[in-house]
Amino acid sequence: MAHGGAMVSMFGDPIRLTDFSSPWLFTYLSWKEGVVFVERGKLRLTPADGRGGGGYNIQPALDLTSLVEHTPMLTLEIRPGNRAKAIRLMLRLCNDSGTGVFDLSAKAVGTVVTLFPVSAAVVGAPPTRQGKFNLAAVSQVQVQGDRSEVPLDVVLSSADIRRPREQARAEWTAELQRQTQALEAEKKVIDAARATIRHTTAGVRISHVATVSTDLLRVPLVDGELQRSAIQPHLPQPGDKIVDEGRVWVDPGGTVKQALEKQTLRRVVGGSEQDVG
Repeated sequence: MAHGGAMVSMFGDPIRLTDFSSPWLFTYLSWKEGVVFVERGKLRLTPADGRGGGGYNIQPALDLTSLVEHTPMLTLEIRPGNRAKAIRLMLRLCNDSGTGVFDLSAKAVGTVVTLFPVSAAVVGAPPTRQGKFNLAAVSQVQVQGDRSEVPLDVVLSSADIRRPREQARAEWTAELQRQTQALEAEKKVIDAARATIRHTTAGVRISHVATVSTDLLRVPLVDGELQRSAIQPHLPQPGDKIVDEGRVWVDPGGTVKQALEKQTLRRVVGGSEQDVG
């Protein structure tokens, strides 16, 4: 059945999420009209870089709770213009999401291939600081680039979910356990640090007393001082790049919205590009 352009079949193995036979409902950043189009019944992507994406809304939302151990897979054809090393498939609910990364390197040009994620990307993953991805209401399917500056050139045939092979399932289960343990350890460190913070009246001093009105005094109490790190102005160097980072989502009306959260300065240090501020 159709959900905002995504063709979803909840029967069989694999389970078809979309056959990419219709234009995306939305695109964002560098993946604008003209670089994403339907070609012979399949979706062709020809963006100049990997810093964009697009996809379909799913209405009503899918309940994938029974498929928690299944894995996404992506069937596509690599075209001659491709230089990208990876492509991403995202299942999304509002600001929560689960993403699989698919390796495009060493794949023959002109051959249709079915790819599995390179890491532990079962549908029930990844664990996040807020808990695991909510599988009960998946409302969007997105495809994204690898965030590189090289061109992508592929034809998408389908996105599916299937039960993984036993060996792969064991590997992914072990990786998920490692991720979960790492996040739990990180949380314990943060909780322990917070537990050491104490606010007491010891050392509180009155900085001054002043009249505010005929029957009101102003008495500021100082409990400590905040030492802020110095902010250094950006002195441009050859090769510097300012990269905008933020969130992109689609509201119920189908409008693509973006929110800038931070800007990162990237600089070539020791022959490689690094984030420096």
